[in-house]
Amino acid sequence: GDSSRTSITHNRIAYNFGVGIRIDGSHDNEISTNGIYLNGLLDDSRVAGIRVSEGSGNRISSNVIYDNGGPGITFNFSATPTPNDDMDADAGPNGLQNYPNVASVTATPTEATCVGFLSSLPSNTYRIEVFASRLGSKDGFGEAEINVGYFDVATSAAGIANFANVLPTTAVQPGMFVTMTATDIFGNTSELSPSVPVQGPTDS
Repeated sequence: GDSSRTSITHNRIAYNFGVGIRIDGSHDNEISTNGIYLNGLLDDSRVAGIRVSEGSGNRISSNVIYDNGGPGITFNFSATPTPNDDMDADAGPNGLQNYPNVASVTATPTEATCVGFLSSLPSNTYRIEVFASRLGSKDGFGEAEINVGYFDVATSAAGIANFANVLPTTAVQPGMFVTMTATDIFGNTSELSPSVPVQGPTDS
């Protein structure tokens, strides 16, 4: 039957041979506050933590996703992340929502400053969720090992939202890696962005 409008929350989804959570055609689901890790026990690079192959409005929020065989979140059946496009005009699973472009992250003992931009639909509001990991992923895209926090941005008429937001946190330290997702007002969450190394306040 149709599994739309389902909430999957507060679960540990781990040690599976296949994908941790798979959404094939349903819509308006919520996947939040789960631990999704060590799926793809045969080290298959196509085995994602979460795969959305069809459907829209699937909100993926506040999960811990790391050490799966392939990407943490994917919109396709391969290990290749979906590229962003100008003004997010393409269509597909979760609207192929663009992920944020992270320029830099600087950490002190009590906060992290996240700098970058989101290119998406014009004149819309998006939630940016920030995650950290101790190690970078094999494909250069992020691991969501630690849930750092979130902030909201609004795109201009040109579809751009620049950000330089400070999040209070003691979990992010120089030498770690940070990745982000973007979610639109309809609940379409992006794949994880490419990760960037965290710098200290005196790094150049």
